[in-house]
Amino acid sequence: MCNTLTIKVTASHTWNLRRTSNLQILVAACGAPLAWTKFAEGETASEVTRFLSSAHKQLDASFPTYIAYDRACHVLRDVLSSGNSLPPFLSSSRLVVTAFHKRIHPAADALCDEYCTPTPLDGGAPDLVVPYRPVNARGKFLKRTPRTFERAFNTSAAEQLNSTIARFAPLLATFRADNFDFLVALLLLYRREEVDRKAS
Repeated sequence: MCNTLTIKVTASHTWNLRRTSNLQILVAACGAPLAWTKFAEGETASEVTRFLSSAHKQLDASFPTYIAYDRACHVLRDVLSSGNSLPPFLSSSRLVVTAFHKRIHPAADALCDEYCTPTPLDGGAPDLVVPYRPVNARGKFLKRTPRTFERAFNTSAAEQLNSTIARFAPLLATFRADNFDFLVALLLLYRREEVDRKAS
């Protein structure tokens, strides 16, 4: 499962003096960056769909099954209302709202509640939630405890990566486009290697 990350930075582009308003990153639940892009005009639902479609082509079989995004229901609503066929990534992946952001989504949003909830308890996505069983001091499962569930994945991995990269935002804001791309690619490569080291 992956998250997308939005970093509000501004970078000068030498060819037409435009600004980059968002850096969008697809992040695995373990914190490893998978793909990234820049949005010049802001973070619209159609831009996010194009980015995910592009990342799906690049990653193919390793594209995540779940994509946790703070406005996943807006992206899904935009895709459904466009009248176009569904993007290929939606045939193998599901958009869910991050657990942190789900709390502030309207309770009456039926599409969000039915298709984008990060903790469905109706059995529709059994790998998003797992039964939680408390253990005692010796590590044995406690008997006769009420059945509760917990999230199986970290839906805030992108926010955690954001806190690392955000330290570089003032520096990135002064870079030309090619330097901006180089530093972002280097930072994400370093992060990927760091996650791989911790995993092994």
